[in-house]
Amino acid sequence: MCISGAAGYMEYNLTCPETFIFSHIENLCTNVTSYKCFPDYNCTAVGNFEADSTENCRAFISCVEGISGLVAPRLIECPQGTVFNLTENSCVNETLHKCNKSPKVLTVLINHVPKFSGNFTVNKASITTLNIIKLFSISIMFYAIKQ
Repeated sequence: MCISGAAGYMEYNLTCPETFIFSHIENLCTNVTSYKCFPDYNCTAVGNFEADSTENCRAFISCVEGISGLVAPRLIECPQGTVFNLTENSCVNETLHKCNKSPKVLTVLINHVPKFSGNFTVNKASITTLNIIKLFSISIMFYAIKQ
């Protein structure tokens, strides 16, 4: 940590308790469950960015420059009842910002499936009933991924 003094900035090496890590945002030791390293993200600049890999708006990526000059990503989760707002560059009350994230998995429940059986011909290819159900399932899966 660097602290400004009369002679300029002084570097201090501080140690956090065992289950804590230093938060550059709060300038204090914080619980590791709310402040995590995020090695899968490639920081191209210092700042806060939306976390694409999360399914909600509570988490964001903070790219911070360490004493060594290396920019490293941190996955930070907003407090309960708040979401990350990129425009404000901070966590805001969830009632003030609409989260546009959607789950990556689409679940389709089919309550009624017509009962039919037999062999069918589609484009001169013989298809059984089981293959039709597989094709329908695969079509829904590709639609969900595309969305």
